[in-house]
Amino acid sequence: MAWFFLTNILLISVGIILYLVIRTLPRITETGHNEATTPIVVLDRFMQSGIPERIDIFLRGLFEKILRRSKIIILKIDNVVSAQLSHIRQQGTTSVFNSHKPSAIPDPTAVFTEVEQQFSEELPRVVDRRIKTPSPKSRQRNVNDS
Repeated sequence: MAWFFLTNILLISVGIILYLVIRTLPRITETGHNEATTPIVVLDRFMQSGIPERIDIFLRGLFEKILRRSKIIILKIDNVVSAQLSHIRQQGTTSVFNSHKPSAIPDPTAVFTEVEQQFSEELPRVVDRRIKTPSPKSRQRNVNDS
């Protein structure tokens, strides 16, 4: 994408340089040539006509319109950003990150003691079950022994 913009800038600048060279060409007339068919004469006649001045006026007006419209667009974007900033400022502490009240957050020590209590109640039951029920391998050994 960057190459596209660079190529466009290069071609536009070459066009502007060519336009300026055409505007500043000296008025050279060669004798002995047919004036109607010589390209320099046609270019000279073009430059002496009122067309280049009209093109200048048109391009100046077009450039002014483009600049004015871009200024309006930039100001509209600025208004939208300012409105969003003021909306964020008005929300204050009611943002997503600050919506929890301190009382809604559980006490970590209470949670830890609750988990510890559940673990201490269930651990003996699990250990007792493991001790009382033999493993499948020991069952096979008992069956094979008999």
